[in-house]
Amino acid sequence: MLEHMLAEHGLMHLRALLGFTDFAPEEHAALPPVLQPLVNTHPRTGRRSIYVASHVVGMGVADGRLLLMELIEPATRAGTTYRHEWRVGDLVLWDNRRTMHRGLRSTNASRATCGG
Repeated sequence: MLEHMLAEHGLMHLRALLGFTDFAPEEHAALPPVLQPLVNTHPRTGRRSIYVASHVVGMGVADGRLLLMELIEPATRAGTTYRHEWRVGDLVLWDNRRTMHRGLRSTNASRATCGG
């Protein structure tokens, strides 16, 4: 079912969900939503992954969000994620093509959470 679907990745939409909303109209215009295949194949390994985005093209908002939640849930359940508490000198690397990642606001320190 997912093989030929498209996902719309809206950076500004995702940032707003995290509370980052102080963007100028020029910033919104410079970072418009982009389309990606919902199912991607890693160019080197051939392994397939799901591109989790802000909207599934061709689906209503409610149905698309429900589908995305169903895809995200098993990849983010307890024991499958990594949360990094940053310290001076830290360096964290991941394959951006295969790892869900999100920076989180924190009152203590910057954090990055990876799942899947």
